[in-house]
Amino acid sequence: MSIAETLDTADFAKVAGPLLKEYVQKITRTRERFRELLHETEDYESKAFNNQGEIGAQVRRDLIVAEIKAARVFVRAVERLAQRVSQFLEHEAPTLPARMEIELRLADLEQASEALTREAEALETWVSSH
Repeated sequence: MSIAETLDTADFAKVAGPLLKEYVQKITRTRERFRELLHETEDYESKAFNNQGEIGAQVRRDLIVAEIKAARVFVRAVERLAQRVSQFLEHEAPTLPARMEIELRLADLEQASEALTREAEALETWVSSH
């Protein structure tokens, strides 16, 4: 079932902007989580003079890899949502009053997704080198 079949244009305008904003916030929180894990891992590595520090660092690296995989799945889902919203705007609601706001949210979402993808790739490189 498409967005157009479940919402009329007015309902769509009320839902799309806040939904897209929420996803941008979730991406931002994921990026923050990446930074936290990286910091924790580096902290454990600095204490790696004993077995406990090395085990802690390895656990953190494994967590980073899991977070990266989850982030990639999330980004793909967000990209599909953005594509559906764009199609809806193009075909069902070309004159929607809130169209500009929704398009701005889509642009924010795209930028956030790209930044998350870049950070995930950088973290993946970092993990593989440690």
